[in-house]
Amino acid sequence: MTVLNHPLNILLVEHGDENRRLISKRFESYHNMKLMPAKDLGEARSILSNIDPDLAIVDYGMSSGKGSDLIKALQRKKYPIVMMTENRIEAEDLDAFGTETFDYIDKSTDTLENLPIIAERIFLKWDQANHKKKANEKLRKQYQELRKINTELDQFVYSTAHDLRAPLLSILGLINLTKLEMAGPKQKEYLEMMEQCIKKLDKHVMDISNYSKNNRLELNISKVNPRLLINEVIQDHSFLENFAKLRLDIRVQNTHALYTDPIRLKIILSNLLFNAISYHNYDQQDPFVMIYVGVGKNKCEINFTDNGPGIAPQHHSKIFQMFYRASESSEGAGLGLYIVKETVSKLKGTINVRSFLKTGTRFTIVLPNKNND
Repeated sequence: MTVLNHPLNILLVEHGDENRRLISKRFESYHNMKLMPAKDLGEARSILSNIDPDLAIVDYGMSSGKGSDLIKALQRKKYPIVMMTENRIEAEDLDAFGTETFDYIDKSTDTLENLPIIAERIFLKWDQANHKKKANEKLRKQYQELRKINTELDQFVYSTAHDLRAPLLSILGLINLTKLEMAGPKQKEYLEMMEQCIKKLDKHVMDISNYSKNNRLELNISKVNPRLLINEVIQDHSFLENFAKLRLDIRVQNTHALYTDPIRLKIILSNLLFNAISYHNYDQQDPFVMIYVGVGKNKCEINFTDNGPGIAPQHHSKIFQMFYRASESSEGAGLGLYIVKETVSKLKGTINVRSFLKTGTRFTIVLPNKNND
């Protein structure tokens, strides 16, 4: 709110001598306000050349010209301008000025008698509106700056993740070559341990990259072949330990073509498959993962089911939180399911989990089919 270190300076432009004297007398008892009366536009301009008022009250009709002529010169000033009108015709004529005036008041005896109170109320009303406008403008600038920072941060994260993966993959290649040349079992064991550590680090980097992609990239809707995409995801994960022990059951039923963002759909399937392979129960007779995709006219439903160790009920509402781990045995960063949730949200879909300990888990994802957009 504005804090004035002087009385409220009020410019009054009123051509009627009686009205001007009446108003001036009413202001005498208000020490927090100083009236600067002018009988015509010439006197008003003279006052304005020396001081900017905190509030201007201008009569619409004067012998020296319309008060609206003065308003045209004042409209860029940073104080409220109030027009006094005597009849409906004048008020309707002023509608053309729109935001050039702050308020209109009826020029009646009662108004003139109470003008100090009215003036104070109008100034406070304008001050509140002006304060809100400035606050909104400040908030808008902060929002724009924050968006710029977030964009730059996303670009930095994506670029850094991409640059980190290249040396990691090179190291993996060198480890594989070394394993072929060295026959010692102990050396092979150490190399395999190094390989697993690098693969875990590479997965963390990929999680960061996927998170950045989901935030940074606009939706790119195109026709997707669900079975081919699933096969591609499976191939990407075939290097994981225990992959060969897992039975994969893929079922696709599509009565309509699927239109969605293939990059984001792949992120969803990749994270779910990685979790299923990494945290499955391989001590049982038939460890499996079933991926069902049903594509209809308006939506695509994906069921991702496994017979792994399951998730305890108390974790169901938290597993999609960033960095949350439902099990102490989890070696991940706690980003996978968070990224899945965020990616599904970006596609305007929903995801739900149904899981029982020692029985298995089913994730159900419903995405809109964008074939009608």
